[in-house]
Amino acid sequence: MRRYGPLRRRMLGLTLVEMVVTLVVMSVLAIGVTGFLTYGTRIYVEGHTWQQHLSSIRFASQRLSRELQHALPGTVEISGGCIAFRPVVAANRYLGLNQDELRGYPPQCWAGSDCTDCGGCTDLTLALLEGYRPHLAQLDQLDVSAGEATLAFSPSLPPLSQTEGQRYFLLDEAVTWCQVGESLERNGVLMGEGLINDLAVCNAEGADSSQCPFVMTAPGQTQNALVRTQWWVTDGDVSQRFSQEVQLVHVP
Repeated sequence: MRRYGPLRRRMLGLTLVEMVVTLVVMSVLAIGVTGFLTYGTRIYVEGHTWQQHLSSIRFASQRLSRELQHALPGTVEISGGCIAFRPVVAANRYLGLNQDELRGYPPQCWAGSDCTDCGGCTDLTLALLEGYRPHLAQLDQLDVSAGEATLAFSPSLPPLSQTEGQRYFLLDEAVTWCQVGESLERNGVLMGEGLINDLAVCNAEGADSSQCPFVMTAPGQTQNALVRTQWWVTDGDVSQRFSQEVQLVHVP
């Protein structure tokens, strides 16, 4: 009877047991590789989404900081999850003032020659600061002659005892930032998502202000007013507190 050695038997192919073991090992490896790739892809997607959330919030914070630096002190108001203020468009010194007219140097929004009823500064609000208290009136007309501007406004302003540096300001429309649900909006336009501040327990004037998206510290003798943004941002199971402080210049 003819017999084959071990080498001859191996050349004949795999046995059934060896084939089953090979298939099991390859299946385990395939499952492991697939799971690793799936897990890695999920981590990348979640990390990318998280970075997008942070980027939008960071951009919104930088924009709000720039706008607050040009806000007129005394016009900044915080209510619940919103902050509103009036940005300064132009400013200069005035030389004379009565209840419905002001004489002074031309504002920066006008760079032309002498004119009557000058354009370029229309639809703006005139403001005078008495301490941190702003007095506002609608700018009706701007005349410029020989380097001097005359600004007519209404309604009439009350007599002012002392204004800051005899400066007048021209303001744009109010800007409002609000947390609406989990979204951050500027004048109704979406600026960021993922905010989870609990506005129901927000108390910006009390000790428990950690959930308030906007908090303002009143000015003192040695410091200007301070606005602090504190946004709790979340994406899935990841959350982070994003905070920034902006000092309001006393006289822009």
